[in-house]
Amino acid sequence: MTIIAIKDGIMACDTGVFAGGMVSGSVRKWVAVPDHKGGGVMASAGALGPAQSANRQMESNSGDDNVNCECAIWLRSDGSVWEKYGDEDWLTLDAPFYAIGCGEALARGAMAAGASAAEAAQICIDHHTECTGVVEVAG
Repeated sequence: MTIIAIKDGIMACDTGVFAGGMVSGSVRKWVAVPDHKGGGVMASAGALGPAQSANRQMESNSGDDNVNCECAIWLRSDGSVWEKYGDEDWLTLDAPFYAIGCGEALARGAMAAGASAAEAAQICIDHHTECTGVVEVAG
């Protein structure tokens, strides 16, 4: 699965991919979003196929931002953070930090205790059985 954490305008993601409870590879989970869609960076979590499809659609210069995936989080150029679940509309809320993916509770706790987004993602990699790989930072 995945950890995607955002704090202080920085997004951090793990790179691990799981299949059948085993690590099966690694992938970049975030993409740059073109300015005409709102800019910034977006990352998806959940099943790899829908997540990769959502990422390709968001980084494309064509189409819109109405992606369908298990969950996605978007750190927009204006600093706002939007989340999306399934085919529902994007939603936004004002919070000091954000996290999605299987390690989100661990990441939120780490950030509440003062960790950066990158540190929180590393904590998830170190202590959550479904977060793995290396930390990639965007934002």
